[in-house]
Amino acid sequence: MISINPENKLQYVSSGLFKSDGEWIHPRREIDSYEIIFITEGTAYIGEEDNEFTLSENDILILEPKKIHF
Repeated sequence: MISINPENKLQYVSSGLFKSDGEWIHPRREIDSYEIIFITEGTAYIGEEDNEFTLSENDILILEPKKIHF
C-alpha cells in the first residue's frame, strides 16, 4: 500500500505477483488502501462499486480505498 499519512509521507505496504492458469474470481472486499492491478497477459473482469472493467494485456487499474471491489 502507498498512502499519504498526516505528515505527507508516502507509505508502501506490500506488493505481489498473482498468476492464474485457470478461471479466477477476485474476492469481494473493501480495503483501506489503493490496489494497483497490472495485466501482463489474458483478460480480467473486475468491478468497483457500480463500475465494471474488462482488462487485458498491459492495462492498469487502480482500485480506490474504502470501496467494494470484486
